[in-house]
Amino acid sequence: VVFQLTASPLATVSGRIADASGQPVKPTRLWLLQTYGDDVRAFILALGSATAEGRFEFRNVPAGTYVLQAVSSGGPAGVGFGGARITVDGHAVSDVAVTTTAGATARGHITFEGAASAPSPESIRISVRPVDFVSSPAMGVGLAPSRVNSNGTFEAARNFGRGVLRVDAPAPWALKS
Repeated sequence: VVFQLTASPLATVSGRIADASGQPVKPTRLWLLQTYGDDVRAFILALGSATAEGRFEFRNVPAGTYVLQAVSSGGPAGVGFGGARITVDGHAVSDVAVTTTAGATARGHITFEGAASAPSPESIRISVRPVDFVSSPAMGVGLAPSRVNSNGTFEAARNFGRGVLRVDAPAPWALKS
């Protein structure tokens, strides 16, 4: 294997992370993921953290396009997520603003067709799986909690970005296509 390397200008990326009300978010985990063609192609990432004031800084970032992702846990809003797309061209990128949110809640209703007895609500798991790792967390959030009620209604909280709804139920039940 033969490949060539070229010198790349390095820059500092800095800014602030806050929740929707403008308050600094702490604790926060940060990921700077390089993107290709508007998508995260490989999980080659830089890890960081924010100060108590929500300030962060990544040094020696090569030129390229990135998504900065912030995941917060704890606090009044519980788990939060926010992201920002960044282009680094060899000059410092400052004042990057990332706002975290608690995400959306998917709500709906499940019906059961056929002669088999309906499973207990506790045995059904509803989840929204991310399909876009630029607008959704690439890692670190886990599957969102869900609840299925005895009347078939459900809620799946903490959804960020685009996703696909998945339903897991015991046999013989399967999602109707």
